[in-house]
Amino acid sequence: MAVCKNALVFYGPRDPLDRLWGERERWIQEVAYYKASKRHFAPGHELDDWLEAEREVNEALMRSSEE
Repeated sequence: MAVCKNALVFYGPRDPLDRLWGERERWIQEVAYYKASKRHFAPGHELDDWLEAEREVNEALMRSSEE
């Protein structure tokens, strides 16, 4: 175990689900982007797109962790 910038960093095998949760924010960004794209990037819905994308990604990750 090593300490880096006040965070614990573990080296070695990790649970594959850890990797999935680590990708979470990038996936939310992508889903929100595609939601905005479907609306032709009309302004004023950015937060709604983000929150809906976050809910969808979280649900998908929770389903993955239950399998």
